Amino acid sequence: MFRHAEGIANSASKIAPHVDVRGEGGYIIWWPAAGFGQMNQGAVLCPFPDWLLSLLKPKKMPRQAHETYARAKTSNRYVARALERAYDAVSFAGEGCRNDTLNRETYALARFVRDGVLRESEISNAMTSAALSAGLEPREIEATIASAFRARAN
Repeated sequence: MFRHAEGIANSASKIAPHVDVRGEGGYIIWWPAAGFGQMNQGAVLCPFPDWLLSLLKPKKMPRQAHETYARAKTSNRYVARALERAYDAVSFAGEGCRNDTLNRETYALARFVRDGVLRESEISNAMTSAALSAGLEPREIEATIASAFRARAN
């Protein structure tokens, strides 16, 4: 475990297959809470090595023309901002966590369909556009978005 580093987000398999990172807003399981002994009692948490930080820091990518889809046709500023943030999260997601980010953000936005604030097509268009700019394939995008809407419906 490393000491907290500003700007490091949660990721799934971004640095290597089956290696998850818990950063800002994430969680870890503290093994003594589950009855296991403490390892390295008294050890000090080290800072992230520079090479690892370079893998985890979000890459600044130029915006694509697809961004116009992120503008919701709603007067609700909260909902419009939520859609824009979801668009950004998906479009800037790094390789190894793009699909997970697309699923999570679509699932979160789907509550606005149930509430009657957005249409499913508005969310699908925005998330498809963001996922395309992140480099995901159309078939994968379609399947992930459909899965997120199905999960939210249950």
